[in-house]
Amino acid sequence: MGAPRKFDQETRERAVPMYQDRLGEVGGSKSAARRHVAEMLDINQD
Repeated sequence: MGAPRKFDQETRERAVPMYQDRLGEVGGSKSAARRHVAEMLDINQD
């Protein structure tokens, strides 16, 4: 059995495309993209 997921499927379905879009922006870093998505969805990025 795998580890429990921190976020539900709906949240992941919203967050992943937002993260990928942010990474595609010029100069976007992974950590900056995670922070941006976390702020947009009002969730803790940890």
